[in-house]
Amino acid sequence: MENDLDYVTTGMFTAFIPNTPAGVAVWNEMQAQEAGKTYTMHLKSTLAQLRKAGYKVGKAKKCTMSIDDILNELAA
Repeated sequence: MENDLDYVTTGMFTAFIPNTPAGVAVWNEMQAQEAGKTYTMHLKSTLAQLRKAGYKVGKAKKCTMSIDDILNELAA
């Protein structure tokens, strides 16, 4: 089953990426509260809150595509 949200940690901040309609809804709600990103030090509590609310959340897989491959897909 696909995660509703994936997250990417980039040092001090963690960003969330919606994958499902439920993920988009909660992401929009997080954006409205200016929390589409969170401090990484708050990640555990944010994940706990999302999971307690019934959302499936997981760490995003690392992108293995080259920038040229990505640009080719966007052009297609």
